[in-house]
Amino acid sequence: MAEFIKKWKRYFTFAALLSCFVNILQLIFPFYMFTIYRNIVISYSTVSLANITTIAVFAIMVWGVQLCPIPAAGHGGQKNVSGHAACYFQRHDQRG
Repeated sequence: MAEFIKKWKRYFTFAALLSCFVNILQLIFPFYMFTIYRNIVISYSTVSLANITTIAVFAIMVWGVQLCPIPAAGHGGQKNVSGHAACYFQRHDQRG
């Protein structure tokens, strides 16, 4: 068992860090809505609304790239699949 843990520790650490990153990205919408209702609605600040929306859109784009990376040009002639679920299932079908 100790040998197994020693051999696979690096992979489990990577999986744990990736899981933490994904969980933080999953909180984009709740944090966005909380900020809107707590700060923006009260102050009627359109500049703040534009700033927080830009940050949220950027975070969603990072999340989307992580879920469904775009293959490099000339990657076996495969076309990009629209939608995260379709891309996820396509990648997993090709593996197994």
